[in-house]
Amino acid sequence: MSKQLFLTPIQDIAVNLVFRVIGEHRNGRTQQEYAAIAAKLPPLKVLVHQVNELLQWMHQRSVTSGILLPLLCRFKADDKRCAFEEYPRQISYETVRKALQVFGMRHPRGKLAKSFSSLSFNL
Repeated sequence: MSKQLFLTPIQDIAVNLVFRVIGEHRNGRTQQEYAAIAAKLPPLKVLVHQVNELLQWMHQRSVTSGILLPLLCRFKADDKRCAFEEYPRQISYETVRKALQVFGMRHPRGKLAKSFSSLSFNL
């Protein structure tokens, strides 16, 4: 399986919301600044909760103000038609985790090697 190079539309929204939640701007930073921001991110579980609270607030605000949130189009090269979907009401833990990985703000955990998982020690 090849490494994902670009954010999907939902992952892009997730990264934007993460930066909004932590009170930072997403663009125009050095690599060191991004590393410093990544180091001070709250635990992923907390971050996902904050992102989903912000999404809930955005939807409530949209209803009261009458200004609609944008529709998303996941059009790909082979598609015959454009299909639009609602702006997300919540974003999953896995989507936020993967978005941060693709964006370079979180490193994937290594998997336990098969050679270690099958070892048994008789002491």
